[in-house]
Amino acid sequence: MFGLVASHETRDTDLLLLKVRNPDAPGLKPSRGWNPQDGTSTNFRRGQWSCRHAPLSMLADYLENSLGIPVVDKTGLTDRFDIDLKLNESNFQHPDPQNLKSAVLDQLGLELVPGREPVEMLVVEKTN
Repeated sequence: MFGLVASHETRDTDLLLLKVRNPDAPGLKPSRGWNPQDGTSTNFRRGQWSCRHAPLSMLADYLENSLGIPVVDKTGLTDRFDIDLKLNESNFQHPDPQNLKSAVLDQLGLELVPGREPVEMLVVEKTN
């Protein structure tokens, strides 16, 4: 009908690795007294991205969507966190990549390191 075929493939791709650079950063606060029934929450409002009771994979997802490149959590941190990431941006829908990376490093002690790894992707191809 549409002339498209989709398949999952693993391809080497450029990405960013989320790593711990400063484990004592003030913005990376483990959640206290978290209960699985509490769930997780995220909030994005002008100049701030926040999450409560969230694994760092949620931060990686936010960064991936904002930066337009896959982000893989390589921190090794398995706790859940309460994060309030403050962004100094004039265009909050499309943050400046360098400002966002600097905010993550300065506030959370996490760095985004360029890398290349195999990533499973959905590949869509047009057929005749």
